[in-house]
Amino acid sequence: MMKPEFEIKSVPLEVVLPIRQEVMYPGQAAELAKVAGDEEAIHWGLFATGKLVSVISLFNSLKYGRSLQFRKFATLADYQGKGYGSRLLQEVLDYGISQGYAVIWCNARVSALGFYNRFGFCQDGEAWQKNGIDYIIIKKVLR
Repeated sequence: MMKPEFEIKSVPLEVVLPIRQEVMYPGQAAELAKVAGDEEAIHWGLFATGKLVSVISLFNSLKYGRSLQFRKFATLADYQGKGYGSRLLQEVLDYGISQGYAVIWCNARVSALGFYNRFGFCQDGEAWQKNGIDYIIIKKVLR
């Protein structure tokens, strides 16, 4: 029996942190990969032929009513552009709908807006800069 091309499942925080650090903060302190609330968040990973290649973390939020925030969405460089991040984000959107969230949102890197636009996200507010990176809030109404 052939293994599926990819599998998405819940993973512990300790498994997510090294991928976050490698993709988002290469050569920098591992502590930068952590965010407040990580212990209460849901962490998902996408495994391609058994290797963890993409991660995302989900946080309950009240910013837009009962909303779902995703943070630290990262795919290993060698696996970017192959559809793995898209599959993981679609799974998150389906989860948000199934759990009755009104809105899903994140602080997106401005450089990734084209990716999020394909999923129907829209910008909310003005961009800002943090650590030399431009960010903007994006959101999508789920119901």
